[in-house]
Order: sequence, then C-alpha cells, then structure tokens
Amino acid sequence: METGRFLTSIPFYDDTEITVLHVIQSGLDIPERFHIEIDERIKKVASEIRSIAVKESEKIIAQALEFLSDRFTNINSLTKEGDPTLEILNTAKTLKADIIVVGSKGMRGIKGMLGSVSRHILGHSECSVLIGKTV
Repeated sequence: METGRFLTSIPFYDDTEITVLHVIQSGLDIPERFHIEIDERIKKVASEIRSIAVKESEKIIAQALEFLSDRFTNINSLTKEGDPTLEILNTAKTLKADIIVVGSKGMRGIKGMLGSVSRHILGHSECSVLIGKTV
C-alpha cells in the first residue's frame, strides 16, 4: 500500500488511465507433454492451488481498486499467470504504458537492495519505472 499511497500523491492528470496487474506465479508448472503420465491426484492438487491463487489475486486487485478509486476514475484490472517480470513488461508494452509502478519488498539479496522482479523490470523496461519500497 505504500507504493499506492505514493502513486496517489503524484499530480497526474484527472483522466490518467491506471491498469492494476496482478501476476499469479505458477505453483505447479508441468510441461504439456507430461500431462498424460500425471496422476489425477496431482492434477486435482494443481487445480486447487490455481483456484486459491486466483481467489487471492481477485482479493489483491479489489483492495488496490478500492484504494486507488479515491484518486483515479479510469482504472482497469488484469490478472495474468506466469513469470511476474515477463508478464509486467509484456503488458506494459502491449498497453503502451508511460510508467510502470511496482513495489519492492527486497525479499532476496542484500538488505536495502531491490527485489529481483523490480530490479529486472527497471533494467529491461521500455518506459519509466517507479519502485516503491514496501516496509
């Protein structure tokens, strides 16, 4: 939410379009060619994991939309599945985004450094990037 607070404090135009994107990382990524050999229990577990992840994604997006709607009126939302870095960069390119705003928990690496997703986005983005530090 710290990143959202900072975003809402920037004097963007009133008609600024915001797209909230949440990327679900695949919990169980099994190549298509092995699907025939996989036990039905594994398929069921994978389906349950995905279902939980989708519900969590919906909750995260709803919270973001509620928070941002006080400041912005033109808000869209997307949920994608895959590698967060690639999905964020590809979505930004497709939408012709002017800026990507991401948070950074700094969960990996040295304390005080950027997290791997935010670091990769910063290094590979074709547009400006705003990284908010999550406390």
